Amino acid sequence: MKKYLTIGQVSQIKNVGIKSLRYYEKIGVLIPAYINPETNYRYYSLDQLMVLDTILLCIELGIPLKNMNNYTNAAGEFQIKLLLEDGKAIASRKIKSLEQGLSRIELNLNHINESAAYQNQTGLYSRHIPKRYIISTPSQYKLSAIEYQSKLSGLFSSAQEQNIYATFPHGTIEDYRGHQVTTYTFLETVAPEFDTDFIRIIPAGDYLCFQAKVATYPNIPLLFKTVFDSRPDVSVIISSKSVTTFSYDHMFMEFQTLLTAS
Repeated sequence: MKKYLTIGQVSQIKNVGIKSLRYYEKIGVLIPAYINPETNYRYYSLDQLMVLDTILLCIELGIPLKNMNNYTNAAGEFQIKLLLEDGKAIASRKIKSLEQGLSRIELNLNHINESAAYQNQTGLYSRHIPKRYIISTPSQYKLSAIEYQSKLSGLFSSAQEQNIYATFPHGTIEDYRGHQVTTYTFLETVAPEFDTDFIRIIPAGDYLCFQAKVATYPNIPLLFKTVFDSRPDVSVIISSKSVTTFSYDHMFMEFQTLLTAS
């Protein structure tokens, strides 16, 4: 049996558990070259070490072992180039997903840090807010907690369908056009990778702001009277102050209206 390796030797050489080797045999991707009919011991040829390397590569690349047969041609030869090309495509998708996840994390952390700098502000104050990208849906004025949560859930679902990556900052927008008010519920998103009408841009600029609990909703035209008196059309963004809670009735919101775009 010198030309064969025992299952223990293969396990030691390749640092693969014996249970894993038995599993590979069970699913048909690494059948022992010889099984002793009397002892039922498994033996592997040296050539099969390369097959095992391929199996381990598939696992590392995230290619299901059940798909290994897809890389064998009519002559029974293993097509390593095709495997690597597919592995590269899988790795690229994983990298892109991680980068998008990192963008969402950074946006949320920035939101937390920026909010912390203006924690417990009283009265009117101004601050610079960077450009924001949002998805929104029409809604009624002063939604109940349940209605608000339902709107947010719908936005998250819509974002997934559109391959848009929504984050946690959320709120409502009130567009005042004369005596008419149109209200939207929104979620912030990362900057889009493609042109879409689904995303609305809130410009960067200096904003006049005020903090209040949702339950103590202020009279917005009176709150921002100087702004309303200076122009006929005013948009007010009512954004969550904290991304750590979705307790709609108890969370602080920041009421923001643009003073000067930048």
